[in-house]
Amino acid sequence: MDKNEMRIKNKALYREEKGEGNLAVLAYRELRAEPRKVTVALDPGGTKDIKAYSIVMASAALGKSVIQMRVWIDKGFIPSPLLRVVSHGYAVYDHREMEIIRKHLYNHTQKGISYLTDNSIDFVDALSKEINKYRKKHYAS
Repeated sequence: MDKNEMRIKNKALYREEKGEGNLAVLAYRELRAEPRKVTVALDPGGTKDIKAYSIVMASAALGKSVIQMRVWIDKGFIPSPLLRVVSHGYAVYDHREMEIIRKHLYNHTQKGISYLTDNSIDFVDALSKEINKYRKKHYAS
């Protein structure tokens, strides 16, 4: 059995095991990576210890490539990270922000749409609204 046949067989077994055929739906049921504890800078001048995901970790948690994650951020499909790690300046998502992103992607795939495009206006608006509400409540200066 060659590699491609093995990959197809593994996908079929995974679908059978989970009882569903849509892998995009399965991908967003839960985050696939654990957050890391970091200290982030807050405005104006404070710090806070949180569980967070860098963009690389966020892409792994969502089962997407880093390039795909950056494209989504650059196109405005998902909000860019607000927080910066004190020690090295990396942009990170709070673990609750990642859960909001995951939930919206999961709901989006429930509608039978497994991708984001420039026409995903309702998705972008709803996600941005919820993320901004969360950020104002927890990180407003």
